[in-house]
Amino acid sequence: CDTFVAATAADSAHAAMVRANQAVSALQQGWGRPLNRPDFLAGASVVAAKLADQVEIVQAGDALACWRSPQGRLGATANTVYGYEQHLLAIVVRIMGEVQGDRAAMWESYYPLRCAAVRQYTNRPGQLGFSVVNGQPEAVPLFQTYLIPPDEVETLLLFSDGLVLFEKTEYPEQLARFVFAAYDRGGLVRVLEETRAGERAKEARSHASYAEATAIAISF
Repeated sequence: CDTFVAATAADSAHAAMVRANQAVSALQQGWGRPLNRPDFLAGASVVAAKLADQVEIVQAGDALACWRSPQGRLGATANTVYGYEQHLLAIVVRIMGEVQGDRAAMWESYYPLRCAAVRQYTNRPGQLGFSVVNGQPEAVPLFQTYLIPPDEVETLLLFSDGLVLFEKTEYPEQLARFVFAAYDRGGLVRVLEETRAGERAKEARSHASYAEATAIAISF
């Protein structure tokens, strides 16, 4: 956070994200954690925006952004973690069936499989690969950058993946439609309320009751 707060008008959002990753790298190494073992590293999904002559959005992991133009055109960033999460969710559903819904028992079987997946796909290119800000230099080429003309952005929403149901993030167009339909009915609170209702409906087969959510709305 300090890295983004310290950014100047001359900095791009991408440059700030790179410096944030470098700062995290220094922390990890100070803690004695090997950078070649992402399953040992603390990491974060991050989305940041710079509002200037262009609206620059930079994204790592499954933090997301949606925007709407004054004419009602919608846009959204892609969830580059979708394939990876779909892979893990299939494992969770299978194990939950095997242990008859016992979440504690599920975690005993799931945790080593999750660690193996983290090692295999974190900050790696490919169908299931994704970026995360965890200090690994391999993350930087995988950061996603979007440049949007400012007259195409009347409302910009930045949020963590917990604001929306996972299945709503498969396609950017679908994500933007869902988010703004709920947003127009009651702002970010309404978006979260609809997500929580969906989470309750599938709680019995999920690894968690609900996901943490953080969001900010910016209107021009």
